Amino acid sequence: MPRVDIWDDPESPTVIATFELPGVRREDLAVHVQDHRYLIVQGQRPCRLGNASGVVSATLPSRPVDAANKLVEGEGDVDDQDDQDSDPQQQGKFSRAELRYGRFSRKLDLGPGVFEYQNGHLTADLREGMLTVTWPRVPYGSESENNTRNNSANAMITPIATM
Repeated sequence: MPRVDIWDDPESPTVIATFELPGVRREDLAVHVQDHRYLIVQGQRPCRLGNASGVVSATLPSRPVDAANKLVEGEGDVDDQDDQDSDPQQQGKFSRAELRYGRFSRKLDLGPGVFEYQNGHLTADLREGMLTVTWPRVPYGSESENNTRNNSANAMITPIATM
């Protein structure tokens, strides 16, 4: 589930949600609204190394941190493979797997009427692994704020921009 920050300044005409989505491409992402109330962000982050079984390409160094240190110190190049003393059966396997890959979904309840106000227009912008979603603020005490209509109409969504 992607982490999110929501900037909700009462003096601002908009509300801004920023989602952490490193490694997610625009074509692997969907942003939509459900029942004029729920913001839904769905997608998938594919594993860039190897295949689904976790097998990594044999061209990667077995000890990437050591290889990176050698590069910084000017003692090696990207293709150096110091694998003579490593177990051949362990080559090409993750020694540590902390990153999360696969499908994700995040559903935020933003309250009734949020996406009915001003035609429910929202924008989504994906840059440098951060998705920023912006929508108009519903003024406190407005008719839209008090409307709790629950139908399945969707808000208008501006296509996700990338840079």
